[in-house]
Amino acid sequence: MLPTLMAFWRRLFGRKSGAAGRGAPEAHGQDLDEMMSAVATVMAYEKEGCLDLVRTATGEVVGFWLGRTPGDDALQPFLRMAAASKKLDEATYISISLGDYRLVSNGFDNRGGTFVMVGPARAPGEQIPPLQSVRWRKGEPNPKSGHVVRFTEGVNGVKFLCPTCRLPNYCYDSSVADEAGAMVECGHCGNIAHVPAAYKSLSDTSLLEIRGCSYVPMTEFRDWFFAHPCYSSDNAEDWGSYGLWAYCALCKHQLASTVLSIFPAASMAGGLVFTAHSPASAKDMEGLLEGKCPACAERNLLALMIHIPDAVRQKIILERQRRASGS
Repeated sequence: MLPTLMAFWRRLFGRKSGAAGRGAPEAHGQDLDEMMSAVATVMAYEKEGCLDLVRTATGEVVGFWLGRTPGDDALQPFLRMAAASKKLDEATYISISLGDYRLVSNGFDNRGGTFVMVGPARAPGEQIPPLQSVRWRKGEPNPKSGHVVRFTEGVNGVKFLCPTCRLPNYCYDSSVADEAGAMVECGHCGNIAHVPAAYKSLSDTSLLEIRGCSYVPMTEFRDWFFAHPCYSSDNAEDWGSYGLWAYCALCKHQLASTVLSIFPAASMAGGLVFTAHSPASAKDMEGLLEGKCPACAERNLLALMIHIPDAVRQKIILERQRRASGS
């Protein structure tokens, strides 16, 4: 097995990752010592029964189980060599090389040890909090992602942890068409987060705020709206263009932002005059009035409000002026 592992290492990992490292010579010196150490460790783990694969129900490999973990500096080289030993696909090698994995203590069975989950995969037995866990509380902002990483290897985008369940999610540049950013539904808990287009130009992604929806009963939407720390009566009409979104918590039907921005104030005033721009927006308003989703009758929303950046607000104003002038 040793010659095979060394050949795999040189072919896949003997070059530095990223555009700057393309065409670099094969690993040698310290890199070779690292390779040999990783080979020895993998062989020892396999002999001791401390290394196993984690598979989905369909047999796809999504991670490893380790009976014990190497030191922090040795973990990534070890995982690379383990992937080579198990003849995993190249996408897995790339994810490991980019550090796109996480460690989860094994609470699934009595073997103990640690799961190393690659990419967005969920560990065996890992619990996902329900959407109700982010039910809105008066004066609180929408939940925020605690970890955001920009990646440019292969495809460009950003990786972030879901604000609700803290599992990895991804947004690719191709999904972000303009200043509106992108809405990303978590593949684990089903919450929806907003990724601002600003991430493309930020050198420090730790400054980027990616916020997810709060769980809001439809009958409480007005209270949530006015109590939200982002709400301001100044330029309130801007919420119909950016910064306010709501989805059915069950079927994920998206309600029109123009309806969402008008409904709270109009309903509080005791009368409601609304000229629908389309049959769909008319149904959304009817659903808010009745307190249920117009598509499936669910009575809870996933609602999100964020601050409108000055640059975006200015564009909204200019567009409004353009329409008013008829140009």
